[in-house]
Amino acid sequence: MLNKRNRIPPRRTFSKKDDSIKSRMTRILSSIKRTWIILTAAGTLLVAVLMQGPTILENSVKLPEEIESVWNKFSSWKGNDTEWTGIWSNAAEGFVDSADMKLSAIDLRFEIETSKGKLNGTVAARTICKIFPAWNFVLVSGNSSWNSASVEVFDFFAGKKQRLALLELERDGPVLTVRSIEDPGQLFPKESRLALHPEMEIEKEKEIRDAYCSAERVKNAEKK
Repeated sequence: MLNKRNRIPPRRTFSKKDDSIKSRMTRILSSIKRTWIILTAAGTLLVAVLMQGPTILENSVKLPEEIESVWNKFSSWKGNDTEWTGIWSNAAEGFVDSADMKLSAIDLRFEIETSKGKLNGTVAARTICKIFPAWNFVLVSGNSSWNSASVEVFDFFAGKKQRLALLELERDGPVLTVRSIEDPGQLFPKESRLALHPEMEIEKEKEIRDAYCSAERVKNAEKK
């Protein structure tokens, strides 16, 4: 007969009921943890609102104003870009009041494209043709500030950029006043007035541009 002291107690087995209780306790603890995190975050937010309330309200008011400011700036850029973009020369065909424009009697031609106030394009002049007969135009680039702009006239020589002149442009509707600021080669007059072409026929304009210095090229070839 076995002694009661040496008797091994039977192994306890968990029933399905025990597993259900354990699972329920796990879910309760998890729910308490989530609730605590939410309450902590809400408390932190409440403290921030109480401490920074005026600033938050002020920023919420400013936000629509800033969006409106950005939109207005974009609209201004878009409208301004349209006014600058085009071909400017002393040819005033299409304008009824061309005599009142008082355009300069100089063969000068700008082709400008503008995006967000940034001007890029070309300029052609007979003085440039005489120095560089192989080219029909040189490059221009600059920035506009509504009705005025500062542009650099340049091109590349042996792969290196070289400034030829610095010009100030002032736009008054369809009339553009060009002022020479820096012009060591005397390529441009001190001041000239040009008009925006009211209508551009692409093929015709391309022919004019591609043949701009053709007369100077013929003369240069005859000298050789």
